[in-house]
Amino acid sequence: MKSTEYVSGLNNSSNRDLYILRQLKYAGMNIKSTSLLFSFWVISRLNYCATIYGNLSKKCEETIDLMIRQAKRSKITESNLTAADIIRDRDQCLMKKLIDPTHLLHDLLPPKSNRQHRLDSAGFILPKIRTEAFRSIFINRCTF
Repeated sequence: MKSTEYVSGLNNSSNRDLYILRQLKYAGMNIKSTSLLFSFWVISRLNYCATIYGNLSKKCEETIDLMIRQAKRSKITESNLTAADIIRDRDQCLMKKLIDPTHLLHDLLPPKSNRQHRLDSAGFILPKIRTEAFRSIFINRCTF
C-alpha cells in the first residue's frame, strides 16, 4: 500500500471519529474527556505505523496536520502535535530499543565508531548521504 493511500484511509476513518467526538462535545462532554478519546482513537492510529511512513510526502504530512488542527479548532483536543512530531517520537522510541544488542533489528545499525565526533550520531559510523530518499530511511533518520 502506498503512503498516500494509507493516509487517505487514515483521514477517512479519523474524520468519522472526529464527527463522533464533535457530537459528544455538543452533548456536553468536556474537552478533557474528548481530548482523551481523541488520543485513544486518532493519535493511536497515527502512532501505529509512524515509523514506517516516516518518509511521507509533504502533502501527506499536511493532511495529517490539517486533521489535528481541525480537531483543535473544534475544541475536541488541546493537542499541538504535528505529523513530524509523531514520527520523531516513534523513531526515538524504536531507536532506544534498537540500541539493545539483543534486539532483532540491532544488526541493521551501522558499526560503532571508535570516536564520537557528532553528538547526535549515537556513536555510529555514518554512511554518506547522497539523496533525500536515502536520508529518510528509518535507520538513517535515527542516526543523523
